[in-house]
Amino acid sequence: MLNGKEHRNKSIVSLTDGKLLGEVKDFYLDAQMTRLAAAFTGKEGLLSRKTFAVARTSIKVLGIDVWLASGPDVVVNLETIEGHEDLIKFDDVRGREIVTEGGSKIATVDDVVFDAEGKVLGFMLAKVLVPGPLSERKAIHRQAITSCGGDKIPMVAAMSQAESLLITDPPAA
Repeated sequence: MLNGKEHRNKSIVSLTDGKLLGEVKDFYLDAQMTRLAAAFTGKEGLLSRKTFAVARTSIKVLGIDVWLASGPDVVVNLETIEGHEDLIKFDDVRGREIVTEGGSKIATVDDVVFDAEGKVLGFMLAKVLVPGPLSERKAIHRQAITSCGGDKIPMVAAMSQAESLLITDPPAA
C-alpha cells in the first residue's frame, strides 16, 4: 500500500534513457476516485499557463524512490490526456468532508491509499468525529464511499461498510 503524501516530490525518470523528467508535485484521480490517473508535474507560462502531467498509462513503476516512465516524451500538457476534464487533483480532495448517508459528519480526508498499480484502496482520515473503528484506524475503505462529492460537497459513506471493511481487505469482485 502506498500513501499519496509519501510520493510527493518523487522524481519521474525515463526507463529508456534514465532522463529526469520532473517530479510528482501532486496527482490526479479519475472522476470516481478509483484509480490514479496522472501525475501533476507543474505549470509553465506567464500569460497562458499550461499544466503538465504524465498519464498513468505512461508510468510503468510507482517506485519507492522514483516513478519510472515509459520514455522521455511522456510529460504532456494535461489537456492532451484523455478525460482530463473529469480528473480530480488530490489537493482538491484533501480536507474534503465525509458524511454518513444520513448527513452526519464522519471525518475529513487526509491522504489517499493506493496499491502498486495505482488502484485507490481507501483514504486516510483526519478529524475523525465518530467513535469506534474509524477513529481507531483513521482510514476508510474506498468501497465504503457511495458518493465522491465535489467542490464544497462532502463525500458520502455507508457507515456499516466504513466500520467493517479494512483497507487491506481485497475488493469485492
